[in-house]
Amino acid sequence: MTEDQRKLLIAVEQNDKQRFISLGGATTTDLNFTVSTDGVFLLMIAAAKGFVEIIELMSKNSTLDVSKTDSNGLNAFFIAAWYNRLGAMRLLISMGCDILAVN
Repeated sequence: MTEDQRKLLIAVEQNDKQRFISLGGATTTDLNFTVSTDGVFLLMIAAAKGFVEIIELMSKNSTLDVSKTDSNGLNAFFIAAWYNRLGAMRLLISMGCDILAVN
C-alpha cells in the first residue's frame, strides 16, 4: 500500500470527508485497492461502518468498482447488510451494487 492509499484508508476509517476529498477520493484517485490480505477495500470499510456521506463521495469517483468483492466473494452490500447499515444498503443499491453477491 502506498502512502497516499494509507492516507485515504485513514480518512475513510475516521469518516473524515474533507481529508477524503483533499486526497482526491471523490474525483479520479483509484479507490479499488485492497487494504488487507483477505481483500478488504475502502468501499467495504465505509459500508461496514455505515458512513453514508463517504460512500456518496466515493460514488462520484469514476474509478470506483461498486460491485468489487474481497477474497471471500463478499461485496460492500453484503457487509452493509451484515452490520445492519440500512442507509448504506440503500445507497449501494442506488449505485448499482450487486445485491445478490454471495460468498
